[in-house]
This record gives sequence, structure tokens and C-alpha cells, in this order.
Amino acid sequence: MDFNDLVKLYEKKKEEYGEDAYLHISAMLKEAKEIHKKDWDRSPTPNQDHEQSWRAFKGKNLENLIMHIIQDEVEELGLKIIDGNHLERSEGKNLEEEENAIKRNLLVDYGEYGSHLPDVDLVIYNPRTRKVIAVISSKVTLRERIAQTGYWKIKLRQDEITKDIKVFFITLDEDKTLSKKEPHKKGRAIVEVDTDGSYIMSEEQIEESNKVKKFDKFITDLKGLINEVNQQTIAEEALKKEVEDERPPVETTTLWDYPKQSYGKKQKGDNKFQGVTPAFIVYNMISRYTKPGELVLDPMCGSGTTIDVCQEEGRKVIGYDIDPKRADIIKNDARKIPLDDNQVDMVFIDSPYGDNVNYSNEPQDIGKISAESQEFYEAMEQVGKELYRVLKPGKVLGWLIGDQWVKKRFTPVGFKIYEMLTEKIGFEPVDIICVARRNQSSNTGVWHYRARKWNFYLRGFKYLLIVRKPSVDAQTPEVKEDRKVNWKKYK
Repeated sequence: MDFNDLVKLYEKKKEEYGEDAYLHISAMLKEAKEIHKKDWDRSPTPNQDHEQSWRAFKGKNLENLIMHIIQDEVEELGLKIIDGNHLERSEGKNLEEEENAIKRNLLVDYGEYGSHLPDVDLVIYNPRTRKVIAVISSKVTLRERIAQTGYWKIKLRQDEITKDIKVFFITLDEDKTLSKKEPHKKGRAIVEVDTDGSYIMSEEQIEESNKVKKFDKFITDLKGLINEVNQQTIAEEALKKEVEDERPPVETTTLWDYPKQSYGKKQKGDNKFQGVTPAFIVYNMISRYTKPGELVLDPMCGSGTTIDVCQEEGRKVIGYDIDPKRADIIKNDARKIPLDDNQVDMVFIDSPYGDNVNYSNEPQDIGKISAESQEFYEAMEQVGKELYRVLKPGKVLGWLIGDQWVKKRFTPVGFKIYEMLTEKIGFEPVDIICVARRNQSSNTGVWHYRARKWNFYLRGFKYLLIVRKPSVDAQTPEVKEDRKVNWKKYK
């Protein structure tokens, strides 16, 4: 006997009982057991135990039968259903691209022990958004998996990606664990508290609740869930459109935090580029320190974020990089800028802060020099002097830089660059902005675990050092006057 024989038996019940066929699955399985026994007698298993062989067959094929029963109605709702065991047992290279996406959206993070799929039999998802809507466990009796199902609901709820996934249990309830509300049995308590619902395939009478129902309510509840999800999706897409149409705010404090790299309808820079510059930083800099038509320079242009922001905001822009990624970026080493003195209205630079990222294969790339070496700061000083030279007097430089922690050693790169700019090169301090770092590769459960275990801190921010080229002639000593501040104005 195989699964196709089981389907034939179910279809006969369906002809006899129509939509109520599910109520008679237990009876159908008794018929199937007799057929299975006849087949088994002709070729018994080595352990000579038919009961064990039948339980294995029944457990394996119940989930397949449930999928057969609900698949058409699930697909009519615009959804798909997939075998959870298929996702669990198949490596990424053996899965379709859509299946891989579903698998990623269902993983539970266990820190240093990796990410793992929950033990579920069926996964219902939206093929358009690749969003997992619900997972289903299905067993003949509750005692086989109900506590485990409740556990997975708790784990899924803890992650932003998986927190909205519904966890359902479908059972024949042959041990009648769910049939009565009182006295309270453990299985019913777990269903009521730790799952999103259990649906019973049985002709026995049960005391229903919001969480425990006959199986015929499953599709009705799924339709309600889809409507809820659709309303949420509409709201999310409306919010996304609103965000796409907006410009970032001009910041008023020295703490800047923006949830994503770009903004607006047009992508700025390449968010797949390692170390890509957040576009809102460039927007804020040019909004405060330049006017339309003025010239902005980015000597380490990377994937071109500065160019894209300036073009959208009506600023002239020149982008250089030692390893250009686009045709509108000019190949050049930032230590020797091919511009005349006092030509630029603002400079923005997002430089390496050590050799932690392989930006290019260019041997002269400053990003190949360790921030623990003096050579790094000598190279940066050459860059800083060139920026000072080409910047107009009274105009501003914004330098985005981070510190380094590697191999148990902290290097305050930001402090060193700030000292270099103000003490050695002669820039005047304007301010220092703390820019929150988001979506960095170390922002994972594994790295947070390591940081706690080995007592170090992950980099949570970068400095935006804002300095100004003095407006007075460099040869004329500046007369410094004692300042008396009326602090009442600032309270």
C-alpha cells in the first residue's frame, strides 16, 4: 500500500460524505490498516512488527493527505503549500530559488550554533512576496508533537522576520486530548496558550473555542488570516511609497540614525557595495553647506552615492576613486587630486578606517594599510592636505570614519583623523556627528554572542567629522579673543 491508495480511499469517502469526508478519516485509516496488513503479510518487515510498520506509514502519510485535502483551496487563495521536511532535508543547491527564499524566511537563529528550521510538516506562503503565512504540524494524537509545536511558536515570535507566522496543529485527536475544555489537560492547555490554533479531524463531539475547532473551520480561518495579511501588506506598501517619495529630514542633533542606506524612488549608490555610504548623510551635508549649482567633491566615491544625491539635488559633483565602479567616477588616487587650489564648495569623504575590507585589487589602495600602522595616518594626512588645498576658504569638509577593534586591540581611528585635520593640517572644528551603523555584517546573533562571551564591543557608530577651511588667509595669524558665554541663553 502507498499514498496513492490512501488518496483513493479518501476520495471514496468524499463521494459518500462530501465536505464532511474529513470527519471519517479515522475510519478510513482503519480500512487502510487492513489493506496495509495484507500487503505486509506478503513481505513483512525484518522486525516482524506490523504495528510499528503501520504507525510509520500512517504518520508519514497523514501530512501528505492533509496537503492533498487543502492544497486546492490554499492555491485558490493565491498561496502555495510546501512540505516542511523537503525544506529541512534539502541543501540550498537542490532547492528552487523560491524554495530557498522560503527557507531563509523561516530560519530560527541560535547564535553561535547556527540557524535552523522549525520542525513543521507543512508551510503555507505567499509566492509573490515569499512571505511565510503559516506552518502546520499534523499528527494522529497530540502527545506526539504538541509541546514541540508550542515551543516553535515561541521561538518564531522572537524574531522580526518570523514573528507574524501562524503556527497551527491538525490532528485526528484519537486520544481525545482536545475534546473537552475541562478538566484541563496539558495538551489542550498548550494549544490554547502557545499555538495559533488546532483543528480536529474527527466525528467526535468537541467543546470548541477560539483555538480549538473542527477541521472544516480551517479554510475559513485561513481566509480571514489572508485578509488580515493583505490589509497589512496594503498598509506597508502605502508606507513604502510614502517613504520613497520623501526626502530625509535635515538633522538638528549630533546623533543621526536612518533605517536604510538609500531613500526616494531612485537608488543612490549600490547597497550591495561593501561599505556603501548612507545617502542621507550626503543629503544632510549638501543641504546645510551648499547651494544648488555649487561644486561638491568626493575623492573616494565608492559606488557613487555622493554623485547620485548631488545630481538629484542640483549640485555639481566630481567623484574620484582608485578603483571606479561606474563610468561617471574618475580613476584617481586621493593623495593627488587633479584640481586647482580653492575650487571646491564642499568635500565629502567616506574613507577606509583600516585594512578590514578588501575594496579593490589596486596595490596603492589606502584600504590595504593597517590602521595600527603609522603609514596609514601618513597616507590620510596626504589626502587631508589635498582636500584642504582644493577647498575654497570658509567651506566645509565632512569626513565619515569609524574606529577599529581587531584581534583584541582597539584603535581610535576617528580621534586620530580628527587630530590630524585640526592640529596638523589646519582645519577649524565645526562639529562631530555620531552616525548609527545599521545592516553591518556583524549585526547577527553569532557576533552579539561573541561580543558578550569575549568581552568586546561591536562597532555601533561612525564619526562624521565636520571641519572648515579657515576663511582668513593662512599666512595671517588669527587673533583669538577671550569669549564670555551667557549660558542662560542655552538653558
